[in-house]
Amino acid sequence: MENPSYIVLSHQSGLRRQMEVIANNLANMSTNGFKAERLMFTEYMVSKAGNPQTSGNASRISFVGQAGTYSDHREGPLQSTGNQLDMAIAGPGYFTVETPGGPRYSRDGRFELDGQGRIVNREGLVVLGRGGQALTVPQGATKVEVSNSGRITSDKGDVGELAVVKFHSDNALRKVGGNLFETDAAPQPVDATTRVQQNMIEASNVQSIFEISNMIELQRRYQASQRLLEAEHERARTAIQKLTRVSG
Repeated sequence: MENPSYIVLSHQSGLRRQMEVIANNLANMSTNGFKAERLMFTEYMVSKAGNPQTSGNASRISFVGQAGTYSDHREGPLQSTGNQLDMAIAGPGYFTVETPGGPRYSRDGRFELDGQGRIVNREGLVVLGRGGQALTVPQGATKVEVSNSGRITSDKGDVGELAVVKFHSDNALRKVGGNLFETDAAPQPVDATTRVQQNMIEASNVQSIFEISNMIELQRRYQASQRLLEAEHERARTAIQKLTRVSG
């Protein structure tokens, strides 16, 4: 296979992967606290003369390599639910939950009580307090209040303070499924500007119009690259036929 075909196929592989990422984003439009994913690429530009180029009008084609995905950590819209155990973070920060693999972090604040009265997420993972302990609502409590700083109280007594944390860079966070993130970076206390909002949840930050527009553009580019690949194959067949006639 000649270089032009390799180049086109590298583009098509990248376009297919981009469409998969967009499809996953659209599938999670209704997932509370979900952060849209983006795809990173590396490109090796080649000029008309076949020499490597880093920039400039001379470059016309390129090999494309996938460099991985990253999450768009921009805040999603906050929505009122009226559920006293639903919580949203306005500003930078993440809730902390305990998993068998250690603490994990999430913006999804749809919480409930388990059989022991502990505050847990929808997967049953314990939501941690500032000291790393479970937050247990006293038995018989019917009213729970959460302050903007994350302090939780009930009509039967104090519950504790949520471990809402931030990181030096959100890019250090890795998605691990279940709408959770992990990181090797040390968590830090959030600033006073970050507020916990009770009776609310953060919706997905996926923007459907943006994602659908991108998908349409990717489909157009894929079709164009397919036409280019077919034209290259036809050119190669024609060249072989001419060479065969000359040799004969």
